[in-house]
Amino acid sequence: MTPSNGESHYVLMNQDTPIRFVFSSDIQLNAHYRKHNTMKGFPGITDKTAAEMDEAISHTPAFAQPPFPDFKLASLHAKIKRTRENLAKLDKMDAAQGKLNQEEHFDGGYVVHNISENRLQLHFDEIPGEETRAALKRSGFR
Repeated sequence: MTPSNGESHYVLMNQDTPIRFVFSSDIQLNAHYRKHNTMKGFPGITDKTAAEMDEAISHTPAFAQPPFPDFKLASLHAKIKRTRENLAKLDKMDAAQGKLNQEEHFDGGYVVHNISENRLQLHFDEIPGEETRAALKRSGFR
């Protein structure tokens, strides 16, 4: 069972906030480490934890020296961007919910733009030929 647009929207909104928090705290940790070359003194981290983090950082490869490597921050940033884009798509779909389905007729059938289900439906007067069915299946119609 797939969630409705409202449920998906809620899940994405709740997913975006913790990711942004982690992203900003990771940036702050990196900035503190670059400035002081240690994690000691960072708010919310005990001296014991800071010493353990410093020890772990000293044994990592050069490309991963900061507490949170650049590739991890880039990945989090991309995830935030995708989540925001998905939220915008869901907002657009929610706005279209009140619209009526649109039908367009063609020789041998009609097409329904089913907005409420976010589907494009093809209806044929007769069963189409094997070649037409194969072409539709290749294009994702089942």
